[in-house]
Amino acid sequence: MSVIRRKKGSFHDLEFLVDLRDYGKVDADIQEITFLIKENPTDADDSLFRKRLTQAEISKTADADGTQISVSVSWADTEYSQFTLDKEYMAGLYIQFTGDAVHDENVDEEFTVIIEQDFINA
Repeated sequence: MSVIRRKKGSFHDLEFLVDLRDYGKVDADIQEITFLIKENPTDADDSLFRKRLTQAEISKTADADGTQISVSVSWADTEYSQFTLDKEYMAGLYIQFTGDAVHDENVDEEFTVIIEQDFINA
């Protein structure tokens, strides 16, 4: 698992590169993208942090043939109250394709997220 370390109060988008060739899909096949952070896998999807493409909280840009997309997940400087500093959380970026009933959870990578104390605004 890769680790995403983020300073409390950071406001920059999270950036991901997704290769859709492994799915046999292209950008036009995407119905929804969801980014989740959870303390436990059994927690409700919106219990800690959830961002969705259809809610304009995620944006995407495709390459020329639509087989790779750059995904930006917004994360405001005010969205840290639910996190404990230096604790490890689980995160993932999941895509739901048109015609699929649910998101595809067969992803290449999931993440550990750690929120670190900021220095200037501590």
